[in-house]
Amino acid sequence: MATYNFTVHTGDIYLGGTDSNIFLQLQGDLGKSFMFRTNGHIKGNAYERDQIDKFSINLEGDYGDIHTIYLKSDCMYAGSGWFLDYIKIKKEGSNIPKGYICA
Repeated sequence: MATYNFTVHTGDIYLGGTDSNIFLQLQGDLGKSFMFRTNGHIKGNAYERDQIDKFSINLEGDYGDIHTIYLKSDCMYAGSGWFLDYIKIKKEGSNIPKGYICA
């Protein structure tokens, strides 16, 4: 089991935030994680305009160097669009990020 730390920045544009549930899956050179809901790991109102959200999650394995992130929205609630600026991923205990994805 490995703990991954995520930093997600929602961009600073009009209606850039979302109230929808955002799901994420990691794929690296050592395998692929399950798809998990991120909102429940964030305190407060997640994914608001020009906001940085941080959360950690324990995943069942080490996926190596992350090369792909799959994102999915359930498009629920008003304002279901989302302007993702970037996601940073770092495996706990590592000094170098496992991934840095710009949208």
